[in-house]
Amino acid sequence: MIWYFVEGFYRRKRENNFKSNDFLKYVVSMPVDPETIVFYKSKFTEKWWMEVGQFRPGSKYPRNTMVPCSYNDYQTATKGEIPERYISALSKLN
Repeated sequence: MIWYFVEGFYRRKRENNFKSNDFLKYVVSMPVDPETIVFYKSKFTEKWWMEVGQFRPGSKYPRNTMVPCSYNDYQTATKGEIPERYISALSKLN
């Protein structure tokens, strides 16, 4: 059992470069703040992520955090609603 864990650990796919051609980028316009929500989908594993902005008062460099999400979150955003996962992630970050 330990052998399978070690083998799986070393064979896992690293998906942390969202600027590469391995991802599809979807930008969804929202009727309320935030104006847009950016989603990324891996071409290989078909996993979804969304970009959540951190806006701290007095911060010189606002940063964005990538949060894993689902296709349902993307569909919710395309309907003009903010996904619950986005709100939850934003409250944890701020």
